[in-house]
Amino acid sequence: ACGGRRALVGNIGHLSLAREAGLACDGDFRLNVTNTQTVSVLESLGVHTPILSPELTLPQIRDIEGDVRTIVYGRIPLMLLEKCVIREVSDCKTCETGRATLTDRRGIVFPILRTPDHRNIIYNSVPTYAGDRQDQLLHYRTGGWHFLFSVESPREVDAVIDAYLTGKPATGQVRRINK
Repeated sequence: ACGGRRALVGNIGHLSLAREAGLACDGDFRLNVTNTQTVSVLESLGVHTPILSPELTLPQIRDIEGDVRTIVYGRIPLMLLEKCVIREVSDCKTCETGRATLTDRRGIVFPILRTPDHRNIIYNSVPTYAGDRQDQLLHYRTGGWHFLFSVESPREVDAVIDAYLTGKPATGQVRRINK
């Protein structure tokens, strides 16, 4: 009703809901697409441009046929929690902000974001970044590129987009797509 035309679907069970709402379906990385056969099945179900599993290497990405996308920037969600861990590691006031962090035994900090009904998503401690390796992405036929923004400020989003447009190297620690 508000003008949406597409839905990012991360679960096969949501396809019928999206279709009933009159939305075209794009496949989220949570569909765990790792091969051409999966792309074909999803296409037959009406899913367009699935995002490939972020665990794939560049040669594996190259070998997948079809109109697919690759996450080239962003913190990969690691875990979806039904219980509000923000209230457990902090307090209700922090939970109201919808943001917190979790630090593991080695001192690595993982962002946590709240979703409706006090569910939480724990994100990777570092973002994937490939803006300075666009030649490799093209060489390995990565197809479309997907940016996954989560904890970035508007200024940081602009900086990431500018870095991709100019091919700047990453600043800070990042995760790379393996060769």
